Amino acid sequence: AGVARAEDDDAGAQEELREAHAEEELALAAEQRLEAAEHLAAAADVRGAGEEAEDADRRSREAEERDRRAHELEQRVRARIDRRMRRERSGLRRYRPGPGSAIYAPRMSISSPGDAEGDLDREIEVIARALDEHGATERRELARLVGARYWGPGRFRTALREAVDEGSARRVSRSTFAPPEDRRGAEDGADAAGPQG
Repeated sequence: AGVARAEDDDAGAQEELREAHAEEELALAAEQRLEAAEHLAAAADVRGAGEEAEDADRRSREAEERDRRAHELEQRVRARIDRRMRRERSGLRRYRPGPGSAIYAPRMSISSPGDAEGDLDREIEVIARALDEHGATERRELARLVGARYWGPGRFRTALREAVDEGSARRVSRSTFAPPEDRRGAEDGADAAGPQG
């Protein structure tokens, strides 16, 4: 532009100034785009750190929940074993003839006692669920509903007795069982209140 002015070329000087101004605008736009990209990268870093923290927090909560469930299962199993031992040692059962409750089977360990207790816990839960779904049920029908014939000898009787002892089921009569009163009673009360309201 200065050279064009020196040569008295005003039109050329104006053209050079317009081109310089356009180049300056492009440079400013590129600088603004660079700043925006830097801001986006910083925001992505912050968001990534937040997501990592949320992930770690979620994993920690899941681990705590697993530990809590394992502890509850352990407490239920211990209480069940204590009840069984007290029952075996009380009354005339102490003097029952025949072999004791200990079984001697060398080299024939198939499953550990922990596995058996876990199976018993699942069987109790199946019984409780069936009673919740079907209400008061006769013993034979309950055994059919839960598929007790596939559990093995004596397993249904043991699981049903433990379910009653733990409060997952209640005995209504000699051969009829129902869900606990607090769960079933609340549902019956809600059903009874429904039509009147």
